[in-house]
Amino acid sequence: MALVAYRTFSGQVPRMEPHLLPSGAAQQASNCIFTAGVLQSSRDGVYLKDMQSNPVRGLYTEDGLNFYSWPTETRAFRSPVKSDVHNRMYFLNLQEGVLKVASRLSMSPEGPTPLAANSFNVGVPTPLLPPTLELVDRATLADYDNAMLTVSAWWEDAGQIFGQTDVVLQQLTLFKSYQFPAPAKPEKTPETAALRCKLAWVNDSKRIAQITLSAGDPVTSNAFPGAQEYTLRDAGGGQWQVSIDWGIYGTAAYQFTAVNEWDEEGAPSPAAMVRPTYLQDVRITLPAVDMNGYKALKQNRLYRTYGSTATFVGVEAKALGGNQYLDESRSSSVVGLAITTTDYDPPPTGLQGLELSPQGVFAMFKDNQLYLTEPYRPHACSYIYTFAHSIRGVIAGQQAFVVTTADGLYLLAGTNPASMQAVQLPVPQAGISQRAMVDVDGGVMYASSDGLVAVNGAQPSTALSQQLFGREVWRKQYGEILRDASLRLSYHDGHLVASSDAQAKGFVLRLDETVASLATHSQRMDCTFQLPVEDALYYSVGQKLYQFGAGAEQEFYWRGRDEIFTHGEIFGAGFLRSSGPVMLSIWCDDALVYEQLVKPGHFRLPSNMPRCLRMSAALRGKGKVQELCLARSLSELRNG
Repeated sequence: MALVAYRTFSGQVPRMEPHLLPSGAAQQASNCIFTAGVLQSSRDGVYLKDMQSNPVRGLYTEDGLNFYSWPTETRAFRSPVKSDVHNRMYFLNLQEGVLKVASRLSMSPEGPTPLAANSFNVGVPTPLLPPTLELVDRATLADYDNAMLTVSAWWEDAGQIFGQTDVVLQQLTLFKSYQFPAPAKPEKTPETAALRCKLAWVNDSKRIAQITLSAGDPVTSNAFPGAQEYTLRDAGGGQWQVSIDWGIYGTAAYQFTAVNEWDEEGAPSPAAMVRPTYLQDVRITLPAVDMNGYKALKQNRLYRTYGSTATFVGVEAKALGGNQYLDESRSSSVVGLAITTTDYDPPPTGLQGLELSPQGVFAMFKDNQLYLTEPYRPHACSYIYTFAHSIRGVIAGQQAFVVTTADGLYLLAGTNPASMQAVQLPVPQAGISQRAMVDVDGGVMYASSDGLVAVNGAQPSTALSQQLFGREVWRKQYGEILRDASLRLSYHDGHLVASSDAQAKGFVLRLDETVASLATHSQRMDCTFQLPVEDALYYSVGQKLYQFGAGAEQEFYWRGRDEIFTHGEIFGAGFLRSSGPVMLSIWCDDALVYEQLVKPGHFRLPSNMPRCLRMSAALRGKGKVQELCLARSLSELRNG
C-alpha cells in the first residue's frame, strides 16, 4: 500500500500552509493545466509576427490574420453602427484621452497607429454661436402669390351713399401704404358727407378679405395671421391715404446643427429668436463650425419653432449662397421632422477608459463621470452618470455595465442608456484599473487590492478569491503589480489569465470546471486581446505578437502538499503513470534529498533515503502525469 498517492492533481491554494492543503493540491504549480484531474503541460504562446509598433501596447484584430497595433495603451473596437459601409474602428489612446475613429481601409495592419490625417475625433462639434436672424419684407403675400388690393370709395352722410366708385390705388410702400384720389361729389351731396372706402384683398379673382374704413377710425382685421390695423386719412390735395400696420404673428426660435460626411448629426447651436409679421420672411446667416480634428462638414441643418410649441422642427430654407438661407415657411406642416439630436454631444477629452456593450452603447469615463452614447450611434454622447468617487474601470455585461470606483462596485443596469439606473453592490472592494477587469462568459471579474471579485448578474462575490488567496497572501504575492496598476486580466477558453507588462509574473486560473485550479506563469505581456470568434487570446512582448496557449508544450512544475508522519517514514520505491519521463524531486523535512529523471512504471529509490517526518514530492517535465505513488518498497506498492 502506498504511503503517498497522487491520483488527482489540482492547482495551488496559496492561502493555505503546505501541510494543510487538500489531497492533490499543490503548494507550487507553474505552467500546469489540470483537465479532469490530470497534471498536464500548458502550451507556450506561438509566435505569429513582428509588428511595426514597438512595443505593442494596444492591439486589435477581427479575424486573427490582420492586426492593428499602437505603441501606447489603446482600447479598440469595431464600429457598432449597423451595416457600417465605412468599415470604421473606434479606439481610445489612454495617453491622449481622445476617442478616435478611422476607416480600417486607411489603416495599415501591423501598425503603427493610424496617421492623423486618416483618423478623426469621434462626434460632430456643437456650434458655439446661434444663427444670425434678419427680418426681410416679402414681395408677395405668403400663401397668396398673386394677391392685390382694390378699393372703392364714396361719400356718406346719415347712412346715405353718394358717388360710390372704384378708384385707382397708387402704391407708396408695398402692402403697407397706398394713396387714391377722392371720388367726385355728386351735386346733391351734403357738405357734411364724409369719405369712406372699402378695401378688398383679391388673389386670382378670389376675394380673401374685405375691410371698410372711415377717416380717422382705425380698423383691426384678422384676415391674415398676426392681425392688421388699417387707417384712412386725408393726405391733402384731394388725395387720401390708406396705411396698413402688420402685427406680430408669433415668436420663432432658430438653431442649427452640423452634419459630417458620414451623415452623422451633432447637437444644435444656441437658439436665436425673432418676431416676424406675416409680411416678413427670415434671412438666416449661419456662423462657421470648427470641424478641426473631426470628419469634414457635409452640410448644416436648420430647425425652428412654430406658434406656441417649443419643439424645434426641420426647415427646408432656401439657400441664398454661402452660409445664408431664407425661411419662407409659415407653419410646421410644410417642414421636416422634429430634431432628435438635442443631446448628441461629442465625447469629452481626457478620457481614461472605454468599453462597448452588446447593445452598441459605448461607455467611457473621466474622473467620476461615466459617459454613454446612444445605441449604435458612437458620435452621440448623450448621457452622463456621476459617481461619488473616481471611476477605476468599466466592463460590459449582457444587460448592464459593471463599474468599479475608488469606493466600491456599481451596476448600471438596463438595455437603454436613457433609463439605466446605478446601483451600488454590497462589496467594498475598489477596482484597480480598466485593464484589471474582464468579461468571463457573461459574468465579470476584476482585481482589487483585497483579491479577485466575481460579478454574476447583480451578485458580487469574493468567495473564490478568499478560498485561494485571502487578502494578505494576495497582497504579498501581487502587491507590486497591484500598486503600479500593471496587473492585466484576460480570459480564454475557461481560463482567467493574469499578467503584467512590468514584471514576468502572473497566473492562470481555470474557472470552467467544478473546482477552480490555479497555476502561475512567468510570461511578461505588454498587452492582450481576446478574439471570441476564433476562441483565441493574443499577446505581445515588445514588437512580437503571439497567440496564447497555441505553441509547444511548456515544462511544467508541480509540487504537492507536505505529508506529515507521526513516527517518520523511509521511502524506497515508487510508481509513475505518465506520457513520458519526468524529473522527480523529494523533500524530507524541508531538505531536497532526491532528484532524478524517472520513467513511467515502477522504480526504486536510493537505499540511503532518510527517515521523514515531513515530506513532499515535485514533478517537472512535459506531457501528462496521471498518477504518482510512493511507498516503503516495491512489494508494498504491488500488494497495495
